[in-house]
Amino acid sequence: MTMPVKPCQTFVFDLVRTDIYRVNKGEGLIPHQHNFEHLTLCLAGHCQVRIQDREGLINLCEGDPPILLPRDRWHEVTALKDNTVFVNMFTDNSKILVPALTE
Repeated sequence: MTMPVKPCQTFVFDLVRTDIYRVNKGEGLIPHQHNFEHLTLCLAGHCQVRIQDREGLINLCEGDPPILLPRDRWHEVTALKDNTVFVNMFTDNSKILVPALTE
């Protein structure tokens, strides 16, 4: 069972929302779905992705290309190693704009 976490950083640039997660083994995103598709990629460590109606699990490691998670299908992301970093990117349909830090 995946232990749910929240993003350690969220920002929006040019209507693309980016959620960054830093997680340990067994942590991640519990099964959920959206009415929009989005990209998920792993920047460090190793995670697994489950997608509704898809056979098997998708393994994501540092350096792998992003995967597209389809709209209206539940999905789950779970870290397989401590200090895993993964990112979700999507067009900001949530209307929750979190400003990026500027200097």
